[in-house]
Amino acid sequence: MLSLPRRAANLGLTRSVGPIYPVPEHSEEGLRLDGTVPVEQARVALAAGAWPDAYAAFRAVDPSELTGRDLDGMADAAWWMSQLAESVELRHKAYSAHVTAADERGAAAAAARLAVDHFIRGEPSVGA
Repeated sequence: MLSLPRRAANLGLTRSVGPIYPVPEHSEEGLRLDGTVPVEQARVALAAGAWPDAYAAFRAVDPSELTGRDLDGMADAAWWMSQLAESVELRHKAYSAHVTAADERGAAAAAARLAVDHFIRGEPSVGA
């Protein structure tokens, strides 16, 4: 498996001035006309392990565009940004999205992570 810096380089990402995710051509700020960010920007930042960029980008994405996998990624980014309560809430949403999409593996992974998160938070009755 490639290390994060090498994987980021393979994706064409570099640490230069400005955000790590690509800015769309239709806007100087990377925003759509409705003020949202394309979900691809958040996905690229997440894949690069750029937690602050991923967290900010996911929060600016239209929620209707987020898949279960996106919600899992947003929960990870929130966790790394010390937003633990938000991370758990997002993981619950990810679980529901996986179930709705009939993604059994994704739902199982989200459920397992929720159990761990609840145990870490000192809520073993919820995590069990």
